[in-house]
Amino acid sequence: MKEYNRRDWKEMKKIVLLVFVFLLFSTAVIVGFVSLAVAEVTIYIRADGSVEGTDKIQRDGNVYTLIGDMDIIVVQRSNMILDGNGHTLTPYGAVASYAVHMWNVNNVTIKNLIINGGDVGISLDRCSNVTISGNTITGVNVPVPELQATAGIYVWEGSSYIITENHIANNHIGIYLYESSNSSISGNNITNNKYGILFWEASNNIIYHNRLINNTVQVYDVGVYSPDRASTSVNNWDNGTTGNYWSDYNGTDDNRDGIGDTPYVIYENNQDNYPFMNPDMILSSSDTTPPFPITWIAAAIVIIAVGAAVLVYFAKYKKKR
Repeated sequence: MKEYNRRDWKEMKKIVLLVFVFLLFSTAVIVGFVSLAVAEVTIYIRADGSVEGTDKIQRDGNVYTLIGDMDIIVVQRSNMILDGNGHTLTPYGAVASYAVHMWNVNNVTIKNLIINGGDVGISLDRCSNVTISGNTITGVNVPVPELQATAGIYVWEGSSYIITENHIANNHIGIYLYESSNSSISGNNITNNKYGILFWEASNNIIYHNRLINNTVQVYDVGVYSPDRASTSVNNWDNGTTGNYWSDYNGTDDNRDGIGDTPYVIYENNQDNYPFMNPDMILSSSDTTPPFPITWIAAAIVIIAVGAAVLVYFAKYKKKR
């Protein structure tokens, strides 16, 4: 009788163990299916203006405003504004998960979004006259070694882009321009990315009033480092009076006007002629006035004070007479 109970108990333990393993496997499968379902939540703004896949976007004419967080938005309509309204996009998926993807659209503004994670934050494919403004893009990194094009903002061909006043930090690449021209990159905080700005045969762009801080590589040009794959990009790195702030600039400012005395050399035929000495001196991308030298301000105060004293003195002297 005792031997039978022992054998029975051993069999029971085997059954319990098998059931436990089955439950673990079932849970993993269910979680996997749930994750896949989450990854497939894609919102579309169709070419005809309709919205598919959510009730968290309010439309008012050509303005589409988010009223909740979501995953992925595909924009197929031209002549519109997508206002994130401070809401967050968190894209999921294995490869090439874009928070916002646009292909062959024109005259679009994307603003006020918070994007966290994914493989590409905002993807612009063969578009024109697109403005990317006031967005925060973080944590966009390479999921697999083969996908090196991942970036906070990825521009594939097209022209006349305006990328301004965005905070782009802790990504694999901050901004990636591929064969794109006649665009403006200004007033952005580009911080702690592996590559701050990457160019692949993207020339005739203007880059100014940006803060490039502690990126492992501030600027990377495929044509410079891999000339067998691409030609060198040549761009303007200042607006003629003021340029960008570079955390690794080690120049001097003898006249204390806030602008470095020597250019910040990026690579051949590319240099910032007027690098800022302090990131706080950059007020906005639209400010084209050079910072007023501190010494001039001090001199002006002294002149005004002396002039006022002279006027008071002569006024009193005239009364005495």
